[in-house]
Amino acid sequence: MTLDGAMPTTVPALTPDLLLRVERLEVVYHRVATAVQGVSLNVPRGKMVTLIGPNGAGKTTVLRAIGGFTAAEVATIRDGEIAYMGRDIRGMPPEETVRMGIVAVPERVKIFDTLTVKENLRASGFPVEKAEMQGVWDMFPQLWQRRDVRAVLLSGGERQMLALGAALCCKPSLMLIDELSLGLAPKIATDLFRLVRKLNEERGIAILLVEQNARAALELADIGYIIESGRIVFEGSSEKLLGHGDVMEFYLGRSDERSKSFRDVKQYRRKRRWWG
Repeated sequence: MTLDGAMPTTVPALTPDLLLRVERLEVVYHRVATAVQGVSLNVPRGKMVTLIGPNGAGKTTVLRAIGGFTAAEVATIRDGEIAYMGRDIRGMPPEETVRMGIVAVPERVKIFDTLTVKENLRASGFPVEKAEMQGVWDMFPQLWQRRDVRAVLLSGGERQMLALGAALCCKPSLMLIDELSLGLAPKIATDLFRLVRKLNEERGIAILLVEQNARAALELADIGYIIESGRIVFEGSSEKLLGHGDVMEFYLGRSDERSKSFRDVKQYRRKRRWWG
């Protein structure tokens, strides 16, 4: 629902300012378990959008559907539309979405442990020119210092930097980043968030970020969507979401009813207002 309590309206047609449009997306696992139900969201050009919510809410499934990875997860897009740069990409395989400029940084970092940092960057599948490699070193100076070190010897934060660097070598217009801070110390996670925002602001790369740390994600992004049980329950600018009482209560650590979901408690409150 929107901040005024109304249900979200239909996502508008793609405009010059809109890079990605997802409308009424429904994804089913093993043809029986519905993981995502009618999800709609927008990613404007050059903006950072975050999708937050509890474990199992469908966040990663949305990213996989956009990037074309659902087949690898025995999942099927049963309904909805996914439009990128005015083109229908629903069901398009990952190798094609990457060529179009959609690059994923998955939750469990996919890098080659036996290769060095430099070799990992060259293994992106795209010809990496000298200027592009220098762009990675400029963005991640720590990787430059470790360029000849095998990836298995990198710290968790360095491995995430390498994953971001490899994604950058694919020349993205849109990056799909899943759980950037997972398993990292708070300071390291904060540094990585700053680097992601720098990629967005200085390179103009639009970012769709899935993140467990709701406060950090909303402070980082321009726009936020909250998903529960496969459905979007709240959406708005990050500034408005951070200042909204219900969001603060149920997602930013101020809830006295932690055992209940946002949807359950809102339904209870609506009934009280109706009958009271």
